[in-house]
Amino acid sequence: MKKIVAILTHWSIPNYGSFLQAYALQKFIGETYPQYDVKQIAYMNPVHAKMYYGYEMHEIYRLWAINPHFYQDILKRIKSIQRRKNLLKFKEFYLTSISHTEELNSRQLEKTHFDTVILGSDILWDYSIPFYNYDPYVFGNSINADKIISYAASFGTVKPGSLHPEYVKNGIKKLDAISVRDINSAQICEELTDAKVSNVLDPTMLWHFTDDPNIKQIDLGFNYIVVYGSFFTKDQIKFVRQFASEKNLKIICLDSFGDHCDWCDYFLPIGSISPFEWCSYIKASEYLMTCTFHGLMFGLIYNKRILFNATSFIRDKSVDFITYLGLEEVLLNGSDFEESMSYKWDYSRINCLINSKRKESVDYLMKNI
Repeated sequence: MKKIVAILTHWSIPNYGSFLQAYALQKFIGETYPQYDVKQIAYMNPVHAKMYYGYEMHEIYRLWAINPHFYQDILKRIKSIQRRKNLLKFKEFYLTSISHTEELNSRQLEKTHFDTVILGSDILWDYSIPFYNYDPYVFGNSINADKIISYAASFGTVKPGSLHPEYVKNGIKKLDAISVRDINSAQICEELTDAKVSNVLDPTMLWHFTDDPNIKQIDLGFNYIVVYGSFFTKDQIKFVRQFASEKNLKIICLDSFGDHCDWCDYFLPIGSISPFEWCSYIKASEYLMTCTFHGLMFGLIYNKRILFNATSFIRDKSVDFITYLGLEEVLLNGSDFEESMSYKWDYSRINCLINSKRKESVDYLMKNI
C-alpha cells in the first residue's frame, strides 16, 4: 500500500490562483514521488465555505410586505444564487482535476491518518482574515500524521512582533520542517521557533505550466491585453484603454471574483472558463495587467510584459520575490505607464534566477517529504 502524502491548503476556493497553486504542488510531488499517493485534503472550514457558497437571508424584516429593504434583499439573493451557481462550477474543477480525499469535516479530518501532511501554500496562515475562522488545522493542530511540514505558506498581512494566538504558536512549534514564501513569514516563524526556516518558491513556479497538456493553445483571431483583478486607478485604466486603441489590441477581463470591469472589451465571469483555460488566455496574450499575486506569477511563468498595480495587500505578499528578481523599478516603484509597457523584460536573466530558486525549493521538498 502506498504511503499517503496529503496537502492541506485552501481547498475549493473559487479563485484561479488558489486552484493552480494547489494543482501545481500536487502534480509536482506526484511526479517526483510516484511511489506515494499524493492528494489534497478536501477540507474547508464551514465559515470560509459560507463566505463563497452561502446564500441565506440573514435579516428579519418588520412589516416585510411594505418594507423596501425586504425586496432589495430578495433581489440580492436572486443575484447571489446565480453567482453561486457559477462558483459551484468552479468547485467542480477541484473535484474533477485534482486528486483528493473524500470531503471531510473537522471531526473526520482529526480521525483520518496520513503519513505526511504538507501545509500550504498561499496566505494559509493569515489568521487576521475573519472568514478564515481562526482555523487551527492549517497550523497542523489536531492533524493525525506521522510528519507535518509546511511548503511556501504565508502569514500575509500579519507582522512580526504581533501577539499571535496560542493555536498559531503551538502549531508552528510542532512542525517537523518549515518553509514559507516571503521574508515576513520567515521572521514570524523564527520568533516562534528555533527551527531553520526556508524561503521557497510559490508552487506554481515548480510545475511546467508552459507545456502542461491540460493547457491548450488558443487563437481568438485578434491580439489582446488580459486584465486580472479590479484594483486599478482611473489613470491606469485610462492609459491602458488608450494604449490598446493605439496598438489595435482588445482588452479581456478574466474575473477574479466579483470584478466589474465594464471598461474592458470582453468579460469572462469566474466559473465560465476553467483554470486551465485561464492559463491559456494569459499564455496567448500580448500584455498582462494585474493586481494579484498569482496574476503576477503567471505573467512571469509565461514571460509576459506586465503592468502591475502593487496594492498594499499584494505588496506584502510579493515584494520579496520582486526584489529577488530585480524588478522593483517596473513592478513596485510606480514608473510611468508608458515606461512600464515599453520596459525591456530580460527573461533570460529572470528565468535563470527563478530556476536557481526552484532548485532550492525542490531540495527542501526532497529532504523533508
